[in-house]
Amino acid sequence: MISVLPQEPVPDWLANITEENISNQKFEIIKILKDSLYYPSCGSDGLPINSFAGSIRSFVYVDYGFTRNELYEKFRYKIIASRKIAKEELTPTGWEPSWNTTDGDPMMYLNSRIAPFCEWIIFEINHIKCSLLFLCADGVATYQALYKNHKVAPRIVALIQTGVIHGNWTNYSDPNTILHRTIFSNSKNTPEYLLHGGYYQLLGDKLYFRQPCWPEYSEKIISIPRGMIFDAVFNRHFKGKVVLWKRTNSLDTEIINKIIITNYSPTVTSVPSLKIWHNLYSELIKNEDGHLKIPNPSMFQYGSTLNYIDKIFIFKWHLAYAEILNKSTFVRKFLQNLKSNDWENNN
Repeated sequence: MISVLPQEPVPDWLANITEENISNQKFEIIKILKDSLYYPSCGSDGLPINSFAGSIRSFVYVDYGFTRNELYEKFRYKIIASRKIAKEELTPTGWEPSWNTTDGDPMMYLNSRIAPFCEWIIFEINHIKCSLLFLCADGVATYQALYKNHKVAPRIVALIQTGVIHGNWTNYSDPNTILHRTIFSNSKNTPEYLLHGGYYQLLGDKLYFRQPCWPEYSEKIISIPRGMIFDAVFNRHFKGKVVLWKRTNSLDTEIINKIIITNYSPTVTSVPSLKIWHNLYSELIKNEDGHLKIPNPSMFQYGSTLNYIDKIFIFKWHLAYAEILNKSTFVRKFLQNLKSNDWENNN
């Protein structure tokens, strides 16, 4: 366990649940969601539980690549009680998904052989009693149906690798895509912390994971190393880390997309050439406290195994950072002075 967040007492709704009474226990979804840790595309990753159990008593894990049998086969904690949860218990008043075709195709990676399910597991880790709500479902749809629908936010959202190595229909890490838009559609109900990171093999990946993926979170709390793993799909080893970041800012990404990108870039997929872009990067991080808060564009020079990281995503990240630092006027002047051959296409 990591002691950077205060330990929380066992809440009343969790304290008295046993194997004998869980079937008759009232399933209070809002209490389970409140102050939880939300982890879409979780796989069988126990790092958030191992690190934050006690500070977090309720974990909500989501991954549509797992069967119920696989969940229990890979579960490594002492199970006190468990039961299936019906759809009506999750959304008593119903729910309709909210996205459009420009966000991507949510059906792209669904496995028709794996039926959706929801399992509620009460467990112990180091004598600490916790709750796990596991849904075989999509990460965006689940956030909309549970947190947004019930007008509550998790305390921590975990974006760790987020399925992008083996496939995901949307990039959760990109602040211009649907998960970020869903979470920040109500600025009063947003996660206090972001847990971001993953595995990397090349220097470009390491540079990327030295900063939060969403610019609203810029106060670094702690870095947690990850042990090396072997990935059979890629037939190679990966190592990495995750970092806990605290929310410090608010941001209107539409300003970046519509004003800065549209007015100064030759196309919506253009970025400055690497040398010029690095000059902009150097100015943005000048007088900072030593921890990189935005990705170094040199990551593209050194290479990245993370195929979802493209240049326009990182460029927008830099523009978002400038907006937060009130350096957007400087950025506009910088971009105004660029000539047509100072830009390159993202492709």
